[in-house]
Amino acid sequence: STRAVSVRLAMTQGIVNKFGPPLFAPVSKDMWFIEDPFDLRHNLSSNCGKEGRARILAQMAEALRLLEEGGLPKFHGIRSDTTTKFMLKCRIHIEKVSLDDFRATLARNVREPMRLHYPAAGSRTREVADAFLIFESKESQRKV
Repeated sequence: STRAVSVRLAMTQGIVNKFGPPLFAPVSKDMWFIEDPFDLRHNLSSNCGKEGRARILAQMAEALRLLEEGGLPKFHGIRSDTTTKFMLKCRIHIEKVSLDDFRATLARNVREPMRLHYPAAGSRTREVADAFLIFESKESQRKV
């Protein structure tokens, strides 16, 4: 297939070709392409093999079946009415940026109320990790 999945382009482009612009990551003919909305050069399905793709397609078929059987009213019956949170992902080098340094930088530069989710101290499996700033409103998130 030449199609790609892109949350960023879903409502504007129709069918997205995995080999051409505006996608940024290289992909082979046999690979699926699912664009990471937080890192446009990252293909979320780059390590997905034949068995993984089969499981994804089976789950999608099950979701379609449930929706066709009147699943939308069921969905609205169990969905949560909790307030939506707005997140900002920050890539950090764990070896170079301590939690205290990160908090101090935020205190100097971010004036909006927010919560911080910082990688656990023992999570040194990768050099670069993700921290998240969690805001109560989209306006607050956009001011950062």
